[in-house]
Amino acid sequence: MKNENDIHVNQLLNNEDNLKNVKKKKNKATIISVTAMSMIILGSIIFLIVFLLGKYGSSNNILKQRVEKTKTVMIYMCGSDLESSEKLATYNIKDLIDSNVDYDNIRIFLCAGGSSRWFNSDISVQETSIFEINENGLNKVKKQKRVDMADSNTVTEFLDYAYENSQTDEYYFMFWNHGMAISGLEYDELSNNILSLSDLDNSFKNSKINKDDKKIDMVILNNCLMGSLETASVLSKYSNYLVASEDVMYGSSEVTPFKFLDGMTSTNTVEEIGKSFIDCYSNSMKENLSNVYITFSMIDLNKINTVMDNLGEYFGNIEINTTSF
Repeated sequence: MKNENDIHVNQLLNNEDNLKNVKKKKNKATIISVTAMSMIILGSIIFLIVFLLGKYGSSNNILKQRVEKTKTVMIYMCGSDLESSEKLATYNIKDLIDSNVDYDNIRIFLCAGGSSRWFNSDISVQETSIFEINENGLNKVKKQKRVDMADSNTVTEFLDYAYENSQTDEYYFMFWNHGMAISGLEYDELSNNILSLSDLDNSFKNSKINKDDKKIDMVILNNCLMGSLETASVLSKYSNYLVASEDVMYGSSEVTPFKFLDGMTSTNTVEEIGKSFIDCYSNSMKENLSNVYITFSMIDLNKINTVMDNLGEYFGNIEINTTSF
């Protein structure tokens, strides 16, 4: 027989076992609750990543907040024999007009001249007028008498007109014509002159955008042989980026570098626009002239002074033995 003390002890033991069971159940419930909450949080994070990737395209773009910036694109088109003999300027102007551009935030100005014949009926040989390209096509906004396209003043006046009549966040300037490396660019077949690198310097130095202590965001040279350190050194004072070819460029109705404006919006970065120009030229060349060697560079001009200093130091340490000549 069990005495009262034994019964009391058994009751205490039973109560202790029940308490342990209750604690186990509570701990198990807590673990299940925490696990469920963790799965919900993890699922939310995965959903957010998938959503952002779907919206922005890549993990890198998620980190880059898209900022809208209004833009002005200035195209200095010296037609020369490329237009009078090959119709290339007219082809490229058509590409511009046919492009899908966000005209609410992007202004496109064109200065055309320097050719003995234009196949575009809106452009006169007797003028060097300024046009604006928008949803209504090619529109003459400033009628001018014929002037030398290889004169630095002509470049400056065009740059000033576009700058004063747009006042946007970013500015892009494109030269269109022949390129002759260190000799210059923009051959005007009417005056038989070219724009030297010294003239190129003066063109930007005397501009109102330079006098306002602003830089052009990118200069694009649609010219042969202009991707050189000499050209970059001149433009580094006035522009943040240079896009140019080290070798010759080719043109035809099928080569369409001006398609780089197609789809341009205010959120495109300077680097994206430069890459788009290079890709448009390269891809159209590969499709139509696949046996031709292609060279193009996008150069950060803010680093050119360091390159020039290092190059000067390098050549300064070279000893030349003139007696061997």
